[in-house]
Amino acid sequence: MNEGNSRTELKFLRKELANQLEECTRAQSMYFSSKDLTETPSEDWIIQLENIAATMYGRIDEYIRTINRPPSATSNVQRQINEESASAFISQISTSVSSATQTVELRQRLDLEKLAREEHEKKFQQLQTDIVAKHSAATLVG
Repeated sequence: MNEGNSRTELKFLRKELANQLEECTRAQSMYFSSKDLTETPSEDWIIQLENIAATMYGRIDEYIRTINRPPSATSNVQRQINEESASAFISQISTSVSSATQTVELRQRLDLEKLAREEHEKKFQQLQTDIVAKHSAATLVG
């Protein structure tokens, strides 16, 4: 976390983090409630995201509590750890959100493939019925 960030800015960013986590949770709930799920997907990614967010909330809160102290009160090592943790957290969120988006997209593509397969099966059955009917008609005429 940068020293130049104000308490207000950090509180705003913390709230944005909470909003993003809520959005991820909402997207997962919508995905889980979709009609065509044959098996329940893993909730590991959202649990990890919630755990990481809780850790970051604590770090943000700690930073906000110590921001008004003189620079000597907050060690450079702690600031570096906070900055590295924030970067790692952002990277993990990006990966998790990307993974969730890919899962939803794959599910949608799978649903489209299922519909296309069902349509092809219907056409195939109709063709088989037509062939049997033509063969029966030819046998009766001949």
